Amino acid sequence: MEYITRIERLGMKRGFQQGTQQGTQQGFQQGVQQTVQQLLLEALQVRFGTVPERMVEAINEIGQPETLKFLHKQAITIASLAEFEQLLEKQ
Repeated sequence: MEYITRIERLGMKRGFQQGTQQGTQQGFQQGVQQTVQQLLLEALQVRFGTVPERMVEAINEIGQPETLKFLHKQAITIASLAEFEQLLEKQ
């Protein structure tokens, strides 16, 4: 069994803490992204009924929460699903 110095243990502890913090932050960001995607799709379904699969896939590929929030606001006020699809293609 290899001897680990106090400094090595401290470094390992700090590395573990940083890794845990980064993992938590990434998980939180993914959760926000998925929630906004879901809210966007629900808004479109409520307003226009069935959302085409290609549109669902395009929305699920968007990784920026700010873009998703913008699209969510547009989904609430836009006149038609066709107009939303044009907007989505520009993103």
